[in-house]
Amino acid sequence: MAGARVTRSRNRLSPAEFTLLGMISFAAAPQQPIHGYDLNRQLSEGPIREIIRIEPSMLYHYLKKLTRRGLISSTVDVQEGRPDRHLHTLSASGQQLFDDWLNEPVHTTREMRLEFLLKLWFARQVDPDRAASLVGAQQAVLQGLIASLERQYDQVSGTTGNDQFARKVIQLRLSQNRAAAAWLDNLEQD
Repeated sequence: MAGARVTRSRNRLSPAEFTLLGMISFAAAPQQPIHGYDLNRQLSEGPIREIIRIEPSMLYHYLKKLTRRGLISSTVDVQEGRPDRHLHTLSASGQQLFDDWLNEPVHTTREMRLEFLLKLWFARQVDPDRAASLVGAQQAVLQGLIASLERQYDQVSGTTGNDQFARKVIQLRLSQNRAAAAWLDNLEQD
């Protein structure tokens, strides 16, 4: 079982890689190739920079990895007197993987800060209804986490030092999940 988890985590893309799939997907026109310089510029100038930062060297590393996995295709544009440009387009499998990722809420509170915000930003670019659906699904996940943490809190007796510390940890996690749920509620009112 542990081996299966390791394999899945190695095959899973990072939030940065999903970001690049999304940026390539939203290039100026459908199937319009985009090169790394333009991706870097968009990441450093656009509103997405408030969510994620990808250093240029890592951006090119991720582009090569996505190409090797067949999620994007890359062609070389030979330029006289200038370095060659690598132009990237999203493959059908890359688009499908991105769409699947975009529709799925995150399952842990720690993923809210980066991965959920990325998903929400991209969903808002695609369709407000898709964004609203993602927010609703995320609220359901958070409510489940809150209910589970409340049960855990009630089960810890709190009489020994370790139990008291465990209660404090659960209190923190509850506070984080409740704050995230309140933020989502407020988001829907905007």
